[in-house]
Amino acid sequence: MHYQADPAWSTARLKLRRARLDDVTDVLAYASDPAVTRFTDWPAVTHLDQVADVVQGWQRDWGSGTEFTWVVTECQADRAIGAVSYSRTGSEVTFGYVLHRAYWGRGYATELAVGLVERLFAEPELLLIRATCDEENFASRRVLEKSGLTLRGRAPRDIVRPQISPAPRPACLYVRQRSGE
Repeated sequence: MHYQADPAWSTARLKLRRARLDDVTDVLAYASDPAVTRFTDWPAVTHLDQVADVVQGWQRDWGSGTEFTWVVTECQADRAIGAVSYSRTGSEVTFGYVLHRAYWGRGYATELAVGLVERLFAEPELLLIRATCDEENFASRRVLEKSGLTLRGRAPRDIVRPQISPAPRPACLYVRQRSGE
């Protein structure tokens, strides 16, 4: 099924919009940082050409309705400081996010996750939201909990984190179901 998403939206302090090719330098700044990419399930990038390919992939996925990725900017500046994306299968959504290290500790990740969860549950046919994170990624675990998701379980060997190991690592599954369902 082909899904649609708003090309732009905002929270109190953040603006989210579709990625553009002129975002590649800003995306490279966080997507090449070993601290930022430590727990990602995608490899860190090191060159602008790699980021351009990633952004073009985001644009293709958006056009096909399979996955929606927004760059995150602060309201007062149109500079990419992170990204959030989700994919949808029927009545279920899986999402993930990443932020530039310079913006950690400001509550942006929580604001972003809460905003996305609220937007998603505004769609009445959506019944379940899920996100995974590495078992050792305590900051993301707190963000997911603050956004209303609860720990559903742990998988001992679930997701490869290429910056840590080629072997699958333990992951935590967080979910939120529509109330009353």
